[in-house]
Amino acid sequence: SNLMIAQLQGELQDTDSTLQQSGNEVARQLKFLDSEMRKLWDVSNKRNKKWIQDAQNDIKQLRQGARSLKGEVQSLEKLLVSQAQSLEQVQTDTSAQSVRLAALDEVLMQTSETVNGLLSGLAKVEERLKSAESALSGQEKTMETLAGRLKETGDRLSRMQEQLNVVDKARQQLVSRYVTLDKRVSALEKASRAKAQ
Repeated sequence: SNLMIAQLQGELQDTDSTLQQSGNEVARQLKFLDSEMRKLWDVSNKRNKKWIQDAQNDIKQLRQGARSLKGEVQSLEKLLVSQAQSLEQVQTDTSAQSVRLAALDEVLMQTSETVNGLLSGLAKVEERLKSAESALSGQEKTMETLAGRLKETGDRLSRMQEQLNVVDKARQQLVSRYVTLDKRVSALEKASRAKAQ
């Protein structure tokens, strides 16, 4: 009977060791996934926040420049109208006025080109901002996936712990039963020897 008890205890210890190793592996995977998720979240936040901040600063500067140039264009347009009126009134100064008008036309053309360039730059910056927002959205989806995997691993660990508790309880009951049985067998053997004498 002692040999049977020893064998059963050995098998139960092997089962405990296997379950403990599985629990440790799941815990290690859980810790790894948590670490990777934190790293990814930190890198993603730093990079995308910088992109968005830079893009917003560029947009702000370009808009300020566009407003300033718009005011200059309006001033030049008013000046051009004034010069045209003066040209009509002063026919003797036609040549000089024509030169000034041509110069103003050139300035107006250059200013318009500058404004167009700024608008083009603004469109590019807005496109970069959209790309950054899209990248951030992709990172958020990745984080959601990792969070799901983390929850699944936690659930597995909980189920394994429950199984371990059940096995441990069964082991205790089995050992108790065999101890009781061993005592009964010993008592019977003792009684049998007493009768034989």
